[in-house]
Amino acid sequence: MTEAVGRKKTILLVEDDDSVRQLLRVSLERHDFEVVEASGGTEGLDLLDRHSPDAVVLDLMMPHGDGERLLTQLRAAPETERTPVVIVSGKPEVGPEVIGLVGRENFLVKPFDPQALIDRVKALVA
Repeated sequence: MTEAVGRKKTILLVEDDDSVRQLLRVSLERHDFEVVEASGGTEGLDLLDRHSPDAVVLDLMMPHGDGERLLTQLRAAPETERTPVVIVSGKPEVGPEVIGLVGRENFLVKPFDPQALIDRVKALVA
């Protein structure tokens, strides 16, 4: 199946902090990504089913369905098991099970330069 020429890549952004989510959304949109936003893991799962994003940017520690649970469910479903994920977290260390699901290079610790996120997302959806 051929991808439509000029179609923007869709990024699902799951982040509970409004100001961080806004900063990341604006940064992604400036680099020609379409952004679908969720403020928690439960909402993120719903949007994942409805939008089939090209990649997910996911905070790990959130109320209302945390990021680790969303990541586990994403990887367990055949239709999303290969969807690229970038983890953004205020927690500097995560367990090997999380790193095994996304890869060390796809884990960014807050605060981080938004350009690092853009570079990572571009590499994953190219």
